[in-house]
Amino acid sequence: MFDWPANGRLDVAVKGDQLRRAYLMTDPAHTPLKTEARPDGVTVLLPKDAPDPAVSVLAMEIGG
Repeated sequence: MFDWPANGRLDVAVKGDQLRRAYLMTDPAHTPLKTEARPDGVTVLLPKDAPDPAVSVLAMEIGG
C-alpha cells in the first residue's frame, strides 16, 4: 500500500468466510491481523504505523 490508512482500517470487498488470514509481508511469522466482517466484505485492522514508509505489502489468503 502506498497510502497507509490513517484510521488503521482497510475495507476489502471479499466475503468474510473467504478470507482465511491477512498479514503484513514484513512480519516473518506471518501473524494474522484482526478482521471485522461487514455486510459487503471485511475490514482488516492494521497497525497505526506502516511498516515501510515507502510501500507496505499486505498478504491475504483467500479460499473457499
